[in-house]
Amino acid sequence: MRRKLLSVHSLIATLLVFTGCNSLMSLVEDIFPSNEVAETTIITTSGNAVLDAVYKNLEAANTENLDLYMSTVHPESVYFDSTRGVMANTFATYDLNYDITELEIVEQTETEARVRFTLVTTRVSGPAFNDNIVTGVFILHPDGDEWKIYDQTIDNMEYIND
Repeated sequence: MRRKLLSVHSLIATLLVFTGCNSLMSLVEDIFPSNEVAETTIITTSGNAVLDAVYKNLEAANTENLDLYMSTVHPESVYFDSTRGVMANTFATYDLNYDITELEIVEQTETEARVRFTLVTTRVSGPAFNDNIVTGVFILHPDGDEWKIYDQTIDNMEYIND
């Protein structure tokens, strides 16, 4: 089975998870050639506040809970508003399954944490969608006493459709 990589925020999509990509619209168009969404993955917590923020984001994406999803995105992120719009459209159009296969804190200070990830996004139902595997780094900043996704970098995206 071939895999594809998706940037979480983005997909943001990361997904997007995911939202911190400079060429966000280009990425969305590559991932969503027409329109689709996902199946729920059971998420557990790690006991680490930084990793738990990412798991909460993933759970929100899998359950298509926009308010919960946005609660994991830092309100000062320049992608905050665009993320809301992209994810609302994604949830309305597709049923997607998001699965984190790798998650590791690679750097952490009091003001920033960097978490390397591998995110697999597959279509459960909806219009055509390019299943993918994305590797990258989530950049989290504290918001009060919670860590939230502020940005992300995408190192690689691989399409895995048969």
